[in-house]
Amino acid sequence: MEENRRRWRVVIVIVAVFVAGCGRSSSGAPSSSATPPSKAYATPPARISAAMAYDVRTRQLVMYGGFTELRQAGGLNDTWAWDGIGWTLVKPHTVPTIQNPSMAYDAANNELLLVGYEVTGQQRRNSLWGWKDGDLGWLQRAVWMTPDCGKSCPPSSAMPFAAGALIYDSPRSRILMLTGGSAGPGSETWTWDGAKWSQIPTAHRPTVISCCVSPDGATGRLLALGFYFNWGGINRLWIFDGSDWTLTSTSTPTGNVMMIDDPSTDRPLLVRSTDIDGNLSLGTWSWSGSGWQRLDVTSHPPLTESSLGYDAAHKAVILFGGRDAYGRAVSDTWVWNGRAWNKQP
Repeated sequence: MEENRRRWRVVIVIVAVFVAGCGRSSSGAPSSSATPPSKAYATPPARISAAMAYDVRTRQLVMYGGFTELRQAGGLNDTWAWDGIGWTLVKPHTVPTIQNPSMAYDAANNELLLVGYEVTGQQRRNSLWGWKDGDLGWLQRAVWMTPDCGKSCPPSSAMPFAAGALIYDSPRSRILMLTGGSAGPGSETWTWDGAKWSQIPTAHRPTVISCCVSPDGATGRLLALGFYFNWGGINRLWIFDGSDWTLTSTSTPTGNVMMIDDPSTDRPLLVRSTDIDGNLSLGTWSWSGSGWQRLDVTSHPPLTESSLGYDAAHKAVILFGGRDAYGRAVSDTWVWNGRAWNKQP
C-alpha cells in the first residue's frame, strides 16, 4: 500500500512539472496568444482653459491642467491622453502645478513642451517642462521669476518676462513663446533651443490680450489673434514672417473665438461661440491666406473657454471642455473631421 502511494506521488510531481512548463518558451517570454490589457478609458473632469498638443513620439494628443468652473486657486494639474477612441488618465512621477498652461511639440528637439506659472506669495514663478512618456512623465527644463517691478521694469534680453503662449515655427525649426514684456505694451517673442531662452528682437510687438497663436502651414507664417478692450471688443490679427509682426486690416470675426492650425488643410481654423455682447453666435471659419472664409457647418460646439488640439494620427481637431450657455464647466469632447463637428458619446 505504501509503495502505491509513493508511485502516485511521483506521477503527480511529473504532471505538475509538465503543466508548469506549458505556455512559456525557454527564454521565459509570455505566450504570443496572451491578450494585452485593455485601456482604462475615462472622461476627464469638467474644465476650462486646459493646454493640449500632439506628442509625435507616442502618437497621442496630450492634455494638461486648466481650471474648474470657479477657477479655484492653483487650478488642475492632471495629465490625459487621447488616442482617437477615448481619454486615459496618465499618472506621471512628477506633476507640475502651474496655471494658464500652454503646450506645443518641439520637433527640433523631439520633445513635447509645457509652460506656465504658479504664484508663491507675491511672486510669480514661471517654469518650462518636457514630457517623457512613461514613469518619468514631466521633467522640469527651466525656471525663472517674473520681476516685482512689472511693466516698469527695464528691458531684459536675459529671460522672458513671464510664461506665455507656445507655438512651433516649422519653417525655421524652432519653438517660440509669445509673452508679455516689460517697458511698454505688447508681447515679446522668445525662442527655446532645448537648453536656454533667447529673445527675437522685433520692430513691432503684437498687442494680444487673449486667445491664441497658430501657424499658417501654406505660407509658413504665424497668426496671432487677440482681443483688446480698447478696440471695442474687435479681434485683431497679427502676422509673423519670421522676423517681425505686422498688424493686418483683415476683417476678423468678433466675439469669443478660438484658433488652431488644421494641418489637413494647412490652414488655421477659427471657432466662435459668442459675440462681443456675450450672446450665442456660433460659427467656424478657415483662413484663406488673406482672409477668413465662413464654412457651411450645421453643428457647432456651443462652448467658451474650451481647449483645442490636433490629433495628427487621426487627422482631426479635438475640442474639450469649456463653459456652456449657463457658465457651467463641461467635460464634452468634440471632433472636427474637416467638414463637421461631432460630439463624442
